[in-house]
Amino acid sequence: MVPVPATLRVTGFFKAADSSVITPGERSDVARKLADATAGWNAVAVGTQGRPGLGLKAENEQSAVNAALGDCARRDSDCHVIAIGPFTVGPN
Repeated sequence: MVPVPATLRVTGFFKAADSSVITPGERSDVARKLADATAGWNAVAVGTQGRPGLGLKAENEQSAVNAALGDCARRDSDCHVIAIGPFTVGPN
């Protein structure tokens, strides 16, 4: 059983290796890090340049989202969350 995100609307299942919004050179690294983060909440954010930010193994959904946005903001601009847990997400 997997918890379903409540902060954003689920739009499908997320596969980092196939994500066209993440720069190609970083997709496999994101996929590996997500595969290693089996406990807690995980989130992925991406900015205008396609550079990802991750929030891994957080205690709750909001903490994962905040960490992903913060990580993304250090590397890119206009970041938004694209995945929470195994799901792609969009605005409610």
